[in-house]
Amino acid sequence: MSFNARKFFEAYGIEYYEGDYPDKHTRDGWIQTTCPRCGNGSGKLHLGFSEDSGCFVCWSCGFIPTLEAIRRFTGTSWTQAKSIVRQYGGTAKKRRYKKTAKEKDIDCELPKGTLDYFPKLHREYLENRNFDPDDLISLWDLKATGKKGDYAKRIVAPVYYRDTLMSYQGRDVTNRSKLPYKACAEENEKRHHKHCLYGIDLAVGEAVLVVEGITDAWRMGIGAVATFGIKYTEAQVLLLYYHYKRIFVMFDQGEEQAQQQAKELTHRLSVMGKEAENITINKECDPGDLSNEEANFIMRDLLIR
Repeated sequence: MSFNARKFFEAYGIEYYEGDYPDKHTRDGWIQTTCPRCGNGSGKLHLGFSEDSGCFVCWSCGFIPTLEAIRRFTGTSWTQAKSIVRQYGGTAKKRRYKKTAKEKDIDCELPKGTLDYFPKLHREYLENRNFDPDDLISLWDLKATGKKGDYAKRIVAPVYYRDTLMSYQGRDVTNRSKLPYKACAEENEKRHHKHCLYGIDLAVGEAVLVVEGITDAWRMGIGAVATFGIKYTEAQVLLLYYHYKRIFVMFDQGEEQAQQQAKELTHRLSVMGKEAENITINKECDPGDLSNEEANFIMRDLLIR
């Protein structure tokens, strides 16, 4: 049984609204009210109680443990708040989440035409984007393909998880392909690339920065992982949940849809009890288009908090 927020709010005279109320923060499955931590008296419905997960999450200040929320709402002691939580069906048990996607019993292999050196064209592509080819090739184990084959003239980024090749993605270096990014064919993937986080084996700390694409991860460096686009999957959410304590999300700054997805991802992780934050900067650009100095400053600021 989860905490009955509706009965609690009614018993303590706390005004609340539900999904059919015309406010941008209300939606089905959530009970909205003013946040007792950051918005008392503001009239904004930033705090939501998820009837699915039984958690309080504020759109402004993030996840709020039920005990803390009740204590702030009632002005009581921790002991009294615990009694109130139990009175309205709350429990100390944590919700369990399912394991991430299974891997196929196959070996993933890099595409035909993969070279054992980096041609001039591929190096120039990286240099033109202000990357150091040698550093990038060494750090991310990048490969290059020749002039023929399904992945011709691409930089291939292997996707590892627990030191095992799961998939890969190829970036066109000619800027003429209809598919700038081309992933491994699904039947050849040991684990679908959208069930992986690019860079997860390098991001071994408690904190991580989540970006959209592989070039964004290259720019931000160790400690960044990519979701291969803004449409994140349940498996990726669970990987973040299991591996990290603090999670920062920085999707493309100038795209409304990307920002909406970033907010939803941080909100989802907050509901699961993680410290999650959507990072915005005063530039309408991709993280991959930042200067090295800007990227390094952001990573230092986030990962050493």
